[in-house]
Amino acid sequence: MHKISVEDITTDVVRKDIKHLHLVLCPPDGRVMTEWYREQLKDMIPDLIEKWERKIGVKVHEWGIKQMKTKWGSCNLTTKRVWVNLELAKRPPLFQTLCLFT
Repeated sequence: MHKISVEDITTDVVRKDIKHLHLVLCPPDGRVMTEWYREQLKDMIPDLIEKWERKIGVKVHEWGIKQMKTKWGSCNLTTKRVWVNLELAKRPPLFQTLCLFT
C-alpha cells in the first residue's frame, strides 16, 4: 500500500493486481463536498430572496446556510433573518424554490 497526497488530503492507494491501480479518495470529514454544496446555495439564494422580497413586500436583513435535521429552512420575523438547510443543495432547483418560498 502507498500513500498519495492531493493538496492537503492524503489517501491510500492499493494495487490489487498488476494491471489495475485502485485509488480511493475520501476526505475524512466530507468537507470538500459540503463546501461545494454550500457554494452552490450561496450563488442561488440571493436571486431567490430578491424575487420573493418583491412579491411579498418583506425585506430580508440577513440570511445564512446551516445543517438542519428536521427543516428545510427557517425565518425569524423579528430579526428578518432566513436560515436555509444545506441539504437543499442536493435537491433539484424546483424543489429548492418550493421548499424555501412556499
